[in-house]
Amino acid sequence: FQPVAESHDYKYLYFPSRYREPISSLRAKLQKLNINNARVLDVHYPDRQVVALLLHSDYIADVTAAFAVAKIEPLANFDPLDPALLRDHKFAGLTATERVAKCTEVHQARLVRALKHIRETVRPAVGRSFYRKDWITLDQYKDAVPRSNRGTKPIVDHEDATMDEVVDTFCASPTTPTATSQNPLDDGESTPSQ
Repeated sequence: FQPVAESHDYKYLYFPSRYREPISSLRAKLQKLNINNARVLDVHYPDRQVVALLLHSDYIADVTAAFAVAKIEPLANFDPLDPALLRDHKFAGLTATERVAKCTEVHQARLVRALKHIRETVRPAVGRSFYRKDWITLDQYKDAVPRSNRGTKPIVDHEDATMDEVVDTFCASPTTPTATSQNPLDDGESTPSQ
């Protein structure tokens, strides 16, 4: 058991990349930098010569240190919502407002696709993080994180301890209420409604 991190959040770090290569090849290179691939939740290319890595906030320092050893610094000013990233000629006739909206749409589609590939155990937390940052809409969150996955866990029967013993172990008072909300903004651990 570990205490909950104070800065429980997820963030994309952007790094320079000479070219787009298969994700499996890029992950092999991350491993050579002693980066734990299980902690890199998503890898994608948001622009030419840019790779994005989705990380838990507690792992960001380790990843930046590993890249610093290789003399590679993250791109501090990269903005995936920059309308200049829309280089396709079919978007050339869009107004500035339409370009911003299209760029947001493309970014949201990329995030929803990433959510669908993230391990089910962390998908609800990552989805909540994206939603809190206004990166995705509530409907996109609900589509990417089905209700059955939003913090509910299968009941496991352990014969070696009674429920009273479990409650006594972790709670100051056995009457401490548990969170029952299915709201993505709920900071507590969600449990199924009775």
